[in-house]
Amino acid sequence: MPDAPYCAATLRSFDASSGTWSIWWLDARYPGHLDTPMRGRFQNGVGEFYADDTFADQPIRIRFLWTLPAPDMPRWEQAFSRDGGSTWETNWVMDFERQRG
Repeated sequence: MPDAPYCAATLRSFDASSGTWSIWWLDARYPGHLDTPMRGRFQNGVGEFYADDTFADQPIRIRFLWTLPAPDMPRWEQAFSRDGGSTWETNWVMDFERQRG
């Protein structure tokens, strides 16, 4: 977070029979609480994961996207939708780069 250190972790589980992943977020600010799991899969080089949750006491749909815009440079994006997925507001993007050497 911008004003303080931040500590969190994810727990991921793969269901080989369905080919889907489940991702839980554990935030150290809320010990003992796992967020609603994101569920999805990778197809054609893109990972799409979704969950229905609440934010500020309002129902939202959450989307994680994993893409590969350049070789060895994956991108992760988080977006919220307040209209069931018709429109999305991206609020977090992380670009990764393989460290060489």
